[in-house]
Amino acid sequence: GGGAEPPPQFEGILFLLHIGAVDDIIRFMEIFKEIDANQSGYITMDEFKARMEDDSVKDYFSSLEMRSLT
Repeated sequence: GGGAEPPPQFEGILFLLHIGAVDDIIRFMEIFKEIDANQSGYITMDEFKARMEDDSVKDYFSSLEMRSLT
């Protein structure tokens, strides 16, 4: 058999690393830290909603061709 499987939450990041999208991962981590106001490692809906109007967060999601639902 093969090695241990990565936890599901890391599969997307491992895929991005595999295709060489390190800059995308770094930008995601920066935005995550901006939104995670209490630095808990989790983003609550309140934290997310509070930051959705920030230019840096809107620009990030716009770059992903996503739009705010608010």
